[in-house]
Amino acid sequence: MSEARNMKRRHVLCLVTGVTLFAAVFVAWPRGPKEPVYKGKPITQWVDEAYDVGIFDQTEETDAAMRAFGTNAVPFLMHELTRPISSREGCFRAWFNGLSFFGIHLRTDEERVRVAGHGLMLLETNAALALPVLARYLDDPYRSAFVAAIFRSQGDAALPYLPYLTAGLASTNAVAIANVVPLLVTLASAPSPLVRQAATNQLAWLCSNTLTVLAPSPKTLRKLQTNALPTAAP
Repeated sequence: MSEARNMKRRHVLCLVTGVTLFAAVFVAWPRGPKEPVYKGKPITQWVDEAYDVGIFDQTEETDAAMRAFGTNAVPFLMHELTRPISSREGCFRAWFNGLSFFGIHLRTDEERVRVAGHGLMLLETNAALALPVLARYLDDPYRSAFVAAIFRSQGDAALPYLPYLTAGLASTNAVAIANVVPLLVTLASAPSPLVRQAATNQLAWLCSNTLTVLAPSPKTLRKLQTNALPTAAP
């Protein structure tokens, strides 16, 4: 009787284990654009290794890999960055990652966004074409910091896309404005005279249109205008 009971328990355990692994495979199965690979390593592995070194202190090998990926990596990274965050999948991933006997780690939504954001930063100007879409995420608590960093990394390549930072913000989006202002202030002090002038012009537009969104007091608006409009270098 005891042996039969143990056998039944083993069968149940095998069934639960199989269902759990199947669910993990289903959750982790790649969706969207195919992940690019360079020298046998997928771009997410390159980004993870770059993050371990320090995202702004890269080796020549990493720099060469990012140049090789080029614009071909943008569709995959943008899909990973913008894919909706699912609380249900997040709970499953957290639960599964806590089962140490599997020895498998499922990338969480926060990790996915971080890797994609850092990957786009490492692509530098090759990520410029993604800026119009990225600008839509300036009010996103998980993605806005990466959007700002990617814009700052573009140099002159960001010039055609600066208007996207303020497009449509004069109507409803106070959170996005709160993130746009410091980014434009930073760009208004950029090394490139063209970027400085363009960012200053965008700040001027933004300051003249914030009243309908933020409804600040005259004193607050004057302070915003004073702090946000550095003198553009000739």
